[in-house]
Amino acid sequence: METERSLDLLDQLRTAEHDLLRQHYVRLRVNKVTADGRNAMCVACQVQSRFLRQDLKAEEIVAACQAALSTLHRVGLNPLIGTVPRQTFAGLEEPDPNDPFLLRSALSAAGFGEMLLTPGPGVGD
Repeated sequence: METERSLDLLDQLRTAEHDLLRQHYVRLRVNKVTADGRNAMCVACQVQSRFLRQDLKAEEIVAACQAALSTLHRVGLNPLIGTVPRQTFAGLEEPDPNDPFLLRSALSAAGFGEMLLTPGPGVGD
């Protein structure tokens, strides 16, 4: 049951990451999870200008990211999001479908790798 919830959360985060990039051209990554496991320190930026529209303001980027990460509250994580200049994300590789927003990497680094379980063989197929 726990694995199913973890897979559901990962699917939702994967979709949110894809939608955030497709709709707003915004990339977000989780840099760190605090030692108490309550906060996820995140950075975001608009990596590309939108066709025939102004770039998003920092507040609009944060609002879009908050919406994308709203499912993190289910596991007790509060995303704290800041914006960075576009060149900060230059060279960032394509999103990893198994590590949306690089959250799993940050959780593992903080010792909370079990918060989002890794699917085993045949799970989620």
